[in-house]
Amino acid sequence: MAETRGRIIVPSPAPILPPWQQSRVEPHGRNKIQALWKGYRFRAVGRTVVWGPPKETFDEFLVRLLKHELGKDWYFSELNEEPSNRHQTMKWIIAYHDFSEAMATDENRDGEGGWSAPPSGDVASLLWLAYDVYQCKHSLNLLPDIVRRLKKRHEFQGARYELAVAAVLSRAGSDSQQFKLIPAEPNPSGKRCEFVAVHEPSGVRLAVEAKSRRRSGVFHEAGTLDLERALRGDVAGLMSAALEQCPADLPSAVFIDLNSPPESISPEPSWFPDVMRMMERMGRPTPEQPDSFNALFLTNTAMHYAGSQRAPLPQTFAAFPLHPRHSYPAGLMSLIYRAVETIARIPDERF
Repeated sequence: MAETRGRIIVPSPAPILPPWQQSRVEPHGRNKIQALWKGYRFRAVGRTVVWGPPKETFDEFLVRLLKHELGKDWYFSELNEEPSNRHQTMKWIIAYHDFSEAMATDENRDGEGGWSAPPSGDVASLLWLAYDVYQCKHSLNLLPDIVRRLKKRHEFQGARYELAVAAVLSRAGSDSQQFKLIPAEPNPSGKRCEFVAVHEPSGVRLAVEAKSRRRSGVFHEAGTLDLERALRGDVAGLMSAALEQCPADLPSAVFIDLNSPPESISPEPSWFPDVMRMMERMGRPTPEQPDSFNALFLTNTAMHYAGSQRAPLPQTFAAFPLHPRHSYPAGLMSLIYRAVETIARIPDERF
């Protein structure tokens, strides 16, 4: 953590163990409620109850829930597509089932009748997507049209990151205090942010905008990946557009995913200098000229680049102006930051 040009900068903490081996004393939203009864495992998901086989693992449940949300028509339509033309999510689903079949060997048995293995990039991407859907449904924060947009190739990337940010806010809450997401009103320019997060019970509001950097050849984008360019932190345009969409009368948080390929662990990823130069060009906030935002959260969740190889660790970056235009409770921002810091991590639970 360092103070740079009037903002507190918090880069990714140095990883010690990969997420699937770490202790999970982390923000995971509302308590999970489940019970075994008459040969079925019942799980609460928001206001509904879902039941399945008694030995269904948490990961299996997440994938089944995601398939249900996407719907049978979409599922079988995509399944009948040529493999290269399938939706990204369907490719992950098939990779998940292939991985499960390949990894369910004696050497991976966990002593409880199941098995465990570090996930591939495809598997981690699917489980993270499914977990975000679960978190938002369980917290009653699944915004109405996100799933519809997830199913459309040209809207998938934007909807996926909007869902990820909604899940961050859902995980930042608990049974005693929650962030409820409501639609945003347009600002005077006619633009609007993704949603407003209302903290309950305090009623404090935070405007939230989410952007994801598009890269050629990734997530249904046309063209071929330019590796050199994809490693850059060229998100200044997204930051400017995000600020234009936030209302002037509320504190705000901007989330941007860099969508950069994974690199070997190093103190400074390739995108970091570009991001710092962007911060420099924004100037130093002062009481007379404050920043219009309260927090900038950058993420790089590059599992989708790994394919069948082991999933890489997520990276995060946060900037908090010392002089924002509107104040926001530090304790609430801390809850959100902890949820950002643990993005894409799924509880290591057997059931």
